[in-house]
Amino acid sequence: MYLNILVLCFRTQANCDVSSGLGNFRGLFESETQTCSFRNISYAEPFTRLETSRVLNSRYAGVVNATNYGPICAQFDLPDPDSLTWEQSESCLSLNVHAPQNLSGDPIPVLFWVHGGDFIQGAGRLYDGKWLAHSHNVVVVTINYRLGALGFYSDEDGIGGMNGILDQINALRYVQRYIRDFGGDPNQVTIFGQGAGAVSICLLLHIPMSEGLFSQAIVQSGSCYPSSWPTRNEKDGIEASQKFLQLSDMSEDFFRNAPLQDILLKINPLSHMLHVLGPSPSIDGLILPSGPLDMPLTNSLESIMVGFTSADIPLMGPPDGNYTTWTKNEINSWLDTYFGKELREEIWNLYGIEAESWRIPLDLCTTCPISRMNERAEMENIKTYSYIYDYPEERSGHGADIEALWNMTGDSLNTPESIIKDMMQTFALFAKNKLQHGSDWRNAIRFQKDGMSEASFSDESICDFWNDISETHQSQMFTICSCLAPSDLFNCGSSSTTSTTAHPKSDDETSSGQGWILATIILSAVLFLSILLHVYVLRHKPHHENYQYHAMNCQN
Repeated sequence: MYLNILVLCFRTQANCDVSSGLGNFRGLFESETQTCSFRNISYAEPFTRLETSRVLNSRYAGVVNATNYGPICAQFDLPDPDSLTWEQSESCLSLNVHAPQNLSGDPIPVLFWVHGGDFIQGAGRLYDGKWLAHSHNVVVVTINYRLGALGFYSDEDGIGGMNGILDQINALRYVQRYIRDFGGDPNQVTIFGQGAGAVSICLLLHIPMSEGLFSQAIVQSGSCYPSSWPTRNEKDGIEASQKFLQLSDMSEDFFRNAPLQDILLKINPLSHMLHVLGPSPSIDGLILPSGPLDMPLTNSLESIMVGFTSADIPLMGPPDGNYTTWTKNEINSWLDTYFGKELREEIWNLYGIEAESWRIPLDLCTTCPISRMNERAEMENIKTYSYIYDYPEERSGHGADIEALWNMTGDSLNTPESIIKDMMQTFALFAKNKLQHGSDWRNAIRFQKDGMSEASFSDESICDFWNDISETHQSQMFTICSCLAPSDLFNCGSSSTTSTTAHPKSDDETSSGQGWILATIILSAVLFLSILLHVYVLRHKPHHENYQYHAMNCQN
């Protein structure tokens, strides 16, 4: 209680001053939302490249000016044209706090956001938490964490492949220690993220050292279980790091010690390849002892909500971008290539001959891996919820729900005001442990133009089938889900040269040249996602009069 009173005493109408255990902060008063924004708060001690981070314990000198954003983490494929002017740095481990200005009474729930971007791009500053803080009386935290090879390089002993995730853990540790000074409740921390951010959340749900750092989680369009979002084993993590050095023509000594700009010059031509061929989260035996499927969920997890968009296949789709136009012949060709004709017939028998073709890859690559998290949580008596974001109806692509949740509404999707309100309110109610929505997560909350309703989240028998397939062939799942586009566009194999046995190809059958196939895939896939993201950020404008919603200004 003393700390709450201290916060109130230091906040005035003219500014946002806070005293914490490490020093004093001067934040930015946002008059349009009556909130305080504290930007560029360092959460880690200084570190050298490829070193594991440690949560900050050193006191800040003087009053910290927290009114301006700090540098973004060095990255190889910037998510937005405007961000080309943003400073990049390796000294980037900072967080931003958005809180109501007039706090009183008990501390309030905290929403802790982990951004996506394929683990090679993104920044906390892209997401303005003041709207959630203002409308729903919560504290919102957004963070930076190390990306690409600087965050996930595995040395010859497999060490380092989880450094970027450890950064997230240290940001959570900082929140546990000091968020009360900003009005937040460390006992009511909800972690949430989308895409690569969702993979991060999934990993945090299993990592022993994240125990007790949060009580709730929201996982949006991603999973760390076998799917189109790979979490590498230790061997593959080491090989990916060595491949990264080879492709960029660097020695390990050069990568460890050269100036950052020299490294960026070597890496930038390869940026689109890094998602697959370069370092990404990998089992390291320390932070992540084994694969998530072999590890229990953290004991501190009390509730979880998972969700996806109605056409949420993150990587490849038909050339016109409309997943619903996939023909049965196109899907059959894809099934024959990776599963054989016999299994293809079994799949159609499972779905029914009249099923929409595009539902098959959606279930394999998105719905079922995400559902599996709730199934595991349910077995451990953890409260489970789910949602489906369905705007535009049955055309809602990967990342569309971010527009509503973060109020990025504009010309790109023209998200209705009602969806913005419903999405924000649902997430806030979940964070406050006040979401009332039945007892079975399989009946999902569906967000549509005409309001919220219920919809079936997944089919249990279908997901049991696909989860067995994906678990057996974990290392191939990214390839399978990436090669959904017609085979004449990408060299993903052909049914004429593929065995017709009723199982996907074994790991031994994967050719050494497959990495270059994946490089071609990712060249277009990540470019598509990058374009999508900066369309989201650039084409937005004030939208909701009653709630005083405004577009995010990334130049602040």
